[in-house]
Amino acid sequence: MQSEHHSQACAIRGAEVTVRSLYANTRPVSDGHVQRICYYWAMKPPLRTQILELFSVGREGKLRAVPGEALHPQTLDLARFPYGAVVLPRTGSQREAVVVFKQPATEDRNDVLVIEKPTGLQIASETNGHATCGGLDRVRIVMEHLPRDAGELPASVAVVRFAVRMAEARQRGGSLDPTLTSVGYSIRPNDQPGWFDFGDSAFPDAFRHGHPDIATREQGRAGIRGPSLLAVGLYPGIRHSHSRPLSPRRLDDSERVIYELHIGTFTPEGNFAAAANRLPYVKSKGFTTIELMPVDISSGPPGWTYDQARTGAVESAEYGGAAGMIAFVECAHEIGLEVIVDKQYNHGGPEQDSRTLLIPGMFDRHTLWGGGLSGKEAPPYFQIVKLIGEELAYWATQFGLDGFRFDATNRLPWEIQEQIACFGRDLADATGKPLYLLSEYAECEEPRGRRVPAGHQYADETGRLLMKLLDLSHAEQVTSLPADDGSVLRAMLKAARRGWWYPDVPPPEGGLRSTERSTTLLWNHDWIGNRFGGERINHVVDFSTFKTIAVWQAFGQWTPFVFMGTERYARTPWYFFTGHADAATRNNTSAYYTLDGSVPVLTGGRFHEFAPEAKAAGLRDAMAFSRDGTLSGIDWETFHNQKDHEGRAYTDHADHATFEASKLDWSEPDAEQRAIEALFEKVLGARQDPRLREPDPRHAQYKAWEQNERVFVLRRREPGGEEFVAMFNLGGHPVSLEISKCGIEARDCGRGYVIALQDGDLEPEWSGAGHYAMWLDTNAELYRGAVRSRDSEFEIGAGSRKQLELAPATALVFSKFH
Repeated sequence: MQSEHHSQACAIRGAEVTVRSLYANTRPVSDGHVQRICYYWAMKPPLRTQILELFSVGREGKLRAVPGEALHPQTLDLARFPYGAVVLPRTGSQREAVVVFKQPATEDRNDVLVIEKPTGLQIASETNGHATCGGLDRVRIVMEHLPRDAGELPASVAVVRFAVRMAEARQRGGSLDPTLTSVGYSIRPNDQPGWFDFGDSAFPDAFRHGHPDIATREQGRAGIRGPSLLAVGLYPGIRHSHSRPLSPRRLDDSERVIYELHIGTFTPEGNFAAAANRLPYVKSKGFTTIELMPVDISSGPPGWTYDQARTGAVESAEYGGAAGMIAFVECAHEIGLEVIVDKQYNHGGPEQDSRTLLIPGMFDRHTLWGGGLSGKEAPPYFQIVKLIGEELAYWATQFGLDGFRFDATNRLPWEIQEQIACFGRDLADATGKPLYLLSEYAECEEPRGRRVPAGHQYADETGRLLMKLLDLSHAEQVTSLPADDGSVLRAMLKAARRGWWYPDVPPPEGGLRSTERSTTLLWNHDWIGNRFGGERINHVVDFSTFKTIAVWQAFGQWTPFVFMGTERYARTPWYFFTGHADAATRNNTSAYYTLDGSVPVLTGGRFHEFAPEAKAAGLRDAMAFSRDGTLSGIDWETFHNQKDHEGRAYTDHADHATFEASKLDWSEPDAEQRAIEALFEKVLGARQDPRLREPDPRHAQYKAWEQNERVFVLRRREPGGEEFVAMFNLGGHPVSLEISKCGIEARDCGRGYVIALQDGDLEPEWSGAGHYAMWLDTNAELYRGAVRSRDSEFEIGAGSRKQLELAPATALVFSKFH
């Protein structure tokens, strides 16, 4: 291979333009001749009409901004560019646009860039011999090898200059639009070199146009099955004035209340625009932060999108694409709401995922959901890190996001978690605002007992223990949880107080701080969708118990995390649903089998997730419907059409009706729904109170009694001594409580105990002396209860006592001060 720099004249549409080639290469082609392939940049004074905000990952694994001089034609440094396609700022000529295409590579692989473009666009080269096919110019360009990408691994790169007729140019944000945005491109690893015209049959596999960009930012309505489209540098990002929530002051970590939202089912329309119209409602209920379930391109919407084939582009066909997401974030920021998004890096997609072709060995570990992301043991580790870091930087800056939730980080290599934490710090410095990074699961698999480096932990152990306490689930993740010396309540309260309680796993080094944990006491998408009937918690507990649990979630020393619709007592189910196009993928997602010798064993899929509930209801797994006892003999239609003991149909996750049935009902709320909305406004509004903002775990205290597994008291105080005293009865019988200077006692419930921060410690109960004022009674008429009035204030002194009756399934909250 030869390379040289030179200047020459090239005719473009009859115009004489002076150009300089970045690369001039000789390669043999199929007819035995040598073809010279050149990429050019116009030598005109640069006119920067749009400033790109680009970040790349260097050899040290740190994010770094791409300096402006790297984008200048005289000083172009391709090693500094991120993966993907970047449309550079235009030069003085309105005819031209220059695009840098960069992909990960191996030293023995020669990749080809496939470009599909409108006839109005030309690619400048020494040879103008590219033909037209079906109204499109389709060309293949051999990508160049950078010697060693940032000194670690090689990369494939192509620099292509497009020229357009003046009459067809449209200006927006300093770029050629819409002509240039209609350019499709894809990557063909080890395809034939040269410039060729080809037809639809050139790629006989599912990826007719080649494989999507490893770092695609736009896939259009064709989704992952079509070519990637030019995006970076063309679409204006979020307005600087709306790049963060517009509020009088910065949100304190302890004030944060997260609202988990699935764009496709939040509204009947199922897109960003419709969801944005509902944001004032979410804000009015006391939520501070929107957490979007994954909105990345997947193998087929609509779905939960934890099955991504790429994680860089926003779903366009269903949700509204990058422009829709930017508008959504701007609307949220305008009313003071944060927006974080869920990113799923732990495993590869089940369909249309070609990432291992572009990064061999990317998913060589094992997870329950497929190949898991590789760590330092994999040769392409640097390429994996670079891909993740540059994508996070793009999403944080292009969309103005305030943070990320990372799915099932316990399945990620520890070094990847450390890299993500590093990227978070780098992005906070670059954007000038803190980023909230939330890692799902505190209990890392390897090494166990370490603090998740991202800083915040999404630990649902308390919620799972609540399900076990109330016998709400037969799932193994619930039933296998250990009790503490026979008491599930004590185990639950230890998890609530400490943020971590596993008898066989040491707590993270230094313990957990309150701002590092988040919980899902009212169930998140998993605990609803993992039930075959898609039941929300209000479907499986009575109205009074639901209110009691809601108060506890709001008052705990954690970040409340609420799934959409919970705050309005939604009665619609929320199922697991997918949009896979391939029948085999749909079936495997329903029930995945592996062979133990010759015996098929159910090891994955959604039926495996909710098998205990499904089997208890009389449903059978797919092998029960096999004609001959083999996997190929399964009658999947009959499996999906079976009914349980109560006549309820098994919900086929691939049926579009399952998705439609999961949409929230926004009709006028009834009396119960209005009561729940009022309750949420009350308790979530209290998160700004200094007593609930105090992060020191020493300023929270739980007390319970040995002979009653349904009654406990939570006290939260601020350093000055003012308290919230919250009493909870999750049982079906009333309990008599007595408040005195010595503390709070429950009659006929046995000996009381206080949850200590460390096993073996004894923490004294706080004094009960002070002035009490009723703050909340979930059994009040306002919340559709039976109580009209109650003694609202009383004093506890040296010799005084107060008797209270805590009704079944009720929470009482008092404001206490000296």
